[in-house]
Amino acid sequence: MKIFLSGLKKEIKNNWKSGISVAMVSIPLSFSLAIAAGASPMTGIITAVWAGLVGGIVGGSQFNIIGPAGALAGILIVFAISYGPAILPILAIFSGLIILVVWLLGWDKYLIFVPSSVVHGFTLGVALTIGLGQINSAFGLSGLPVHDTSVLNTLESLRHLGMVSWSAFIPFILGLLVMFVLLKFRPSWPNSIIVAILGILFGYASIHGVLPFHLQTVGTKYPGLSNNLFVFPKLASVLFYGSRIMLVLKSSVVVAFIAILETLLSAKTADGMTKTKFRQGREVMGLGLANVASGIFGGLPATGVFARTALNIKSGAKSNYSQIINAVAVGVISVIFISGFNYLPLSITASILVYVSIRMITAEHFKKLFKFDKSAFALSFVVAALTFGYDATTGILVGTLASLLLFAHKLSSTELGSETDPENFNPEDEKEEAIIYRFAGPLTYLNSKTHIERLNLITPTKPIILNFRHAHYIDVDGFESLDEIVESLEDQKCSVYISGVKPEMMDHFNEHSWFKKMVSQNKVFGSTDEVLKVI
Repeated sequence: MKIFLSGLKKEIKNNWKSGISVAMVSIPLSFSLAIAAGASPMTGIITAVWAGLVGGIVGGSQFNIIGPAGALAGILIVFAISYGPAILPILAIFSGLIILVVWLLGWDKYLIFVPSSVVHGFTLGVALTIGLGQINSAFGLSGLPVHDTSVLNTLESLRHLGMVSWSAFIPFILGLLVMFVLLKFRPSWPNSIIVAILGILFGYASIHGVLPFHLQTVGTKYPGLSNNLFVFPKLASVLFYGSRIMLVLKSSVVVAFIAILETLLSAKTADGMTKTKFRQGREVMGLGLANVASGIFGGLPATGVFARTALNIKSGAKSNYSQIINAVAVGVISVIFISGFNYLPLSITASILVYVSIRMITAEHFKKLFKFDKSAFALSFVVAALTFGYDATTGILVGTLASLLLFAHKLSSTELGSETDPENFNPEDEKEEAIIYRFAGPLTYLNSKTHIERLNLITPTKPIILNFRHAHYIDVDGFESLDEIVESLEDQKCSVYISGVKPEMMDHFNEHSWFKKMVSQNKVFGSTDEVLKVI
């Protein structure tokens, strides 16, 4: 017991600063994202507490933060509008159970069949859903008809812009401006909590007559906001009224798919920042249990979140205890100060959500797609349009199917060798001087993960030569996997060399910083024999 308490004390000492820092950002974001999902603000806090706590205890990443996320909020709002917010905790429970089934069967590995162009398109569609969904709160519009799709609600809002309330719009603009100014000049400051505190003061002054106008706040829209962290869902009334069980199952599959994908991407990002390796199977299991816990206590579906994970690492997190401390701190602070959040203006929550939606879009990804593969670039916008205008399921399915068709077309128009399956490749050709790894056929989103896994099995006791003499086609995901491969090998203090790149593919290689770096280090050669002469 003494050893355990000593270890616990050390973990808390090493992680309390990062845990509290993330909590300061998580509280206003959780409030705002719950509103964006069509739920009560406290639902977001419940999600951050219980999903974060369970994910931190049993998950497979030391740094990944699990909680309410924009990627899911843009999907959940459709269900909340159509069937009521009471269905959202049920979706959390069922999506958690589906995630656990995926973990048991090992199906998470098949997510590699979703290319980055589809992921970026989906993210753009969700960002549009969240951002444009804040028009009413940002412009002070109320009493408008509610439709089943985001695009119809957006059009309805745009038709009523003449009813703008400047007392709502000005705080919205100021809040948005303050967050971007802080991002530019004080990126380490928790800009969302700063804006939320300023907004609460502004809302308090408005409610108590200090200001000559009245603002709609969280408290006026959600009267009697409770600080209860235990709001058990009514399973029977939601599931069986109107035969909704099939709807819940279908919707939960979509939510589970997005949650797993976002969580693995976030954990992978954390690994890139910390030079660690998360345990994928355990992280998926932890995500499933986190969603079940969130739903049982009345929360939303949860997933790994990029921005809060990055903040966790930058704030000095040393282990998963930071995630646990974050979850506990969110709960304690929210319960104590819930009365203050009643004064938070909805226009300020709108500014936080618009800021989140803008930050979800990474322009660099689309620039790379446009420069490297214009068909993938166009496909990403098709996926975005379907996600925003119709639903996320259609967007992802159409995007994935179209990607496979585009891939088949490129294969048919490219002269390929007979070896296209990584299982048929000779992974290692060990000579006295070096280990040679040969790529043959295409290197794409379909087989890039296999190459990463096979190269991770190599113990780099000698220099490694990555030979591309028989590689005939590489897509954007393939180049990203090469970046990961080179970085991983170099982290193991291994000398990596490139050989045999075809002249017609050289321009594509030169688009990537990792390759330019290798060129500058004189580690790129026309053939393997040339490499062997100098090492």
